[in-house]
Amino acid sequence: MDTSRVSQGQMIAAASGVVLIISLFLKWKGLDVPGGSSISGWKSEDSLDIYLLILGLIAIVPVAMGGNDDLPYLTTESKVLTSVIGLVMMIFVLLFHGDGISLKFGFWLGLLATLGIVIGQFQAMNARVAPRTSRRDDDRFE
Repeated sequence: MDTSRVSQGQMIAAASGVVLIISLFLKWKGLDVPGGSSISGWKSEDSLDIYLLILGLIAIVPVAMGGNDDLPYLTTESKVLTSVIGLVMMIFVLLFHGDGISLKFGFWLGLLATLGIVIGQFQAMNARVAPRTSRRDDDRFE
């Protein structure tokens, strides 16, 4: 994989996407009473977990595609869209907790990972990456 075609912002977003997916398996909320139960991001009653999984995958895909010259690279418009989706997901994550329920480590990690995706995508919008060179261009200099 050629990481020269991937911006630092995309790398930040992809790493945050991995952390976001991992955070879904951790405890997100629970009761602070003896014998109180906790639930992970996957076991909640709403569909937020699926949307966060999709957001994490959307952040990972550009870096996975970055080393393959046969696949198209994402445009600035798609980075803007991912940033907007990330901001919306941050709002949903903040609204996720209920009254009388304490927030666990997975919740805060998921919130920070979502913020990392947004920051990474904003940074990727302004980044310049190395231009793609063909094999013939490389042969001229040898």
